[in-house]
Amino acid sequence: MILPSADADHSPAQAEALLDRVLTEYRHGLLSAQQLAALLPRLRWRDATGGRFTLGVRSRRWYAWDGLGWVPAGPAPVLRLDAEPEPEPVVDVRTPLEDEPEPRPRTT
Repeated sequence: MILPSADADHSPAQAEALLDRVLTEYRHGLLSAQQLAALLPRLRWRDATGGRFTLGVRSRRWYAWDGLGWVPAGPAPVLRLDAEPEPEPVVDVRTPLEDEPEPRPRTT
């Protein structure tokens, strides 16, 4: 699967549609579990301020990276694919559609 350019702006709905397309390809056997595991970390997003966001595969909830872990958060209105997706995935790549860890509570 070819991902959009990291230079293109996307709405959260477009980001969700991209994840849906990837999961549909996996469910129809067009992507192996290994290919899916390799793609999921690349489906992370940045906003204009550099904030990082990702979408939970099972929960369909948005998460933001707070420097220590993924916390529930609404996405920015304009997103770009993260050219340098470093934080750990929200989904355990060993079982990509099975285990989504509970998000770490936000501390104040």
